[in-house]
Amino acid sequence: MSSGLTSVKDTDLIILQNVTDDELEELCYSSRYFHQLCQNRILWHDRILKLYPNFPFNEKMELKKLYYKLKVGDWTAIAVWADYHDNVTILKWMMMLKEYKMYLINNIKKYLNILSTVYNRKEKIKVLIQMYNFIYNHRYAFTHYILGENFTNTVKIKLDELQQETPEPELKDMFESYKQSIFNL
Repeated sequence: MSSGLTSVKDTDLIILQNVTDDELEELCYSSRYFHQLCQNRILWHDRILKLYPNFPFNEKMELKKLYYKLKVGDWTAIAVWADYHDNVTILKWMMMLKEYKMYLINNIKKYLNILSTVYNRKEKIKVLIQMYNFIYNHRYAFTHYILGENFTNTVKIKLDELQQETPEPELKDMFESYKQSIFNL
């Protein structure tokens, strides 16, 4: 009885390339043989290329985790990873993607909408901090104006307005520190 589909590693890898994500996950946990095949970088490299044919790979990446982050559009995790590893190539690549731009715009609009409807002071500060964290995680996109200079400047102005509404000096200092680190002022 064979432990794989064909028991020929290269052939089984090709087959794994063509199954759905659910089927792949099921197969990866079905036997030791498949579990080992599912650790193969080529498998995940090729699956990523099916999603994004121009993806800029490097050796530091954990391709299996990256594949699933790309698949679900977890752009924040990818941006944080790229920033942490000083991988400007990935950040530049992300800035070319329509999906990434829409992700940024939709999230900023969501935060601004919440801020405009929340009247509880503590809740407003909490949402403002979340928005600053989001912008900080994507600061490369904001400092390079991928959403347009007008959009970035509008966000800066709104952050200034919200900061002015904050009477506590320590919070004003914290928000100013955020702006400095985000926009390199």
